[in-house]
Amino acid sequence: MYCLSAVVVAVVVAMTNAYPNGAPTLQMNMMMNSMCTTGNMRPGHTRNGQFYMPQNTPAPFTLTVDNANIPYKTGSKVRVTLTAKPGKSFKGFFITGDGEDAPAGLQGTFEAALGTQAKPARFCRQGITHTNNLTKTAVTVLWSPNVNYTHGKIQFKATVVESFERFYTGVLSNTVNADPMVDTQSQFVQKQMQQMMGQINRGNGQAGGMFGGVNFQRLMNNMRTQMGTQAGSQAGGIMGVMGGGGGFQG
Repeated sequence: MYCLSAVVVAVVVAMTNAYPNGAPTLQMNMMMNSMCTTGNMRPGHTRNGQFYMPQNTPAPFTLTVDNANIPYKTGSKVRVTLTAKPGKSFKGFFITGDGEDAPAGLQGTFEAALGTQAKPARFCRQGITHTNNLTKTAVTVLWSPNVNYTHGKIQFKATVVESFERFYTGVLSNTVNADPMVDTQSQFVQKQMQQMMGQINRGNGQAGGMFGGVNFQRLMNNMRTQMGTQAGSQAGGIMGVMGGGGGFQG
């Protein structure tokens, strides 16, 4: 049984009244705020100093990855559509992602599909957001992976706000596998480290003087352990979400 280190999160955050032109770019210190660290990517709407919290009923929205049976790879584009159920709508969104081999979040490029008005943004993590607060019933965005590696299996997650006070979290998409012939992020990093160690070992003595006290094998192992710990700390939440459990709770 595989263990997803994180859900690829497609978070639809309707910051329509507070942020009519899209989710704000947060400074690094703000990324430790609870609206980011819980995994919900909550919009942070407040009244009288109190934060509004997500609705605890099923969300009237769906999130779908087109052609999810086709593995993604470098150079491909993953198409994700958020759709409101009949009689429902939303006004803003923020879409981001993560994957089973993405300890620092999904890397790559987000862009709007034809007919969708959106712009790249970094709210809690890399993603894409709305450019206006007009009423919407569907939006489609595209994600392209990093040119050097994939993130293994990915999944998108949506949080939708119908109004300033009312929003939903935890709307999950179908999952998409990565092309097994392309390196994952950890495989790519490991190869880069091995190449660096090889260059140092082939050095002319000057390199030995500069790095003589460093155990590079231990350094690489420590880096792999740290990446695994970060991924594992998120896995429980992801498996909980996929299994219908707690997941990214606020």
